Amino acid sequence: MQKRLPLILLLTFTTIVFISTSFQPSLLDDADSAQAQAAKEILQANDWVTLHINGVRYLEKAPWLYWSVAVSLKIFGVNQFAVRFPTAVAVILLAYFSYLFGR
Repeated sequence: MQKRLPLILLLTFTTIVFISTSFQPSLLDDADSAQAQAAKEILQANDWVTLHINGVRYLEKAPWLYWSVAVSLKIFGVNQFAVRFPTAVAVILLAYFSYLFGR
């Protein structure tokens, strides 16, 4: 248990910080809004191949983030927490793998 305590504390702290800040503020940033809109249109059109924002093809970025946000929107509904949840999970995993690498 003593050996795992730093990892448990790191993951607990990271989870508390990033999950609790996923609820606010509203999606005011253009990047957050674009992710949300593209993911929402993935679900509406059921087109998981070509990203669209306001009906216009959006091929500037890799689709992994948009796919994960679309899955999150499908699970949690359309809200700001669902848009930020995949990024929060990625940060928590990054903290975990950074700990393992540093160890």
